[in-house]
Amino acid sequence: MAQGPFRIRDYKEFKLASQRALLRKVRRLQKMELLQSARKDARTVIYRTIADANIVFGTQR
Repeated sequence: MAQGPFRIRDYKEFKLASQRALLRKVRRLQKMELLQSARKDARTVIYRTIADANIVFGTQR
């Protein structure tokens, strides 16, 4: 997830069985304030990790 922005429909990239499984993980990470969401348009939400997670995983944006 720290590699770049993603959508819920990209669940196969994370080797998960369904969109629901990824959504559960996203909600859990949002509660821990490690993910933020941005609305690209009315139907598309893009998720990305925040600075703390990027530091841990060594990625930059």
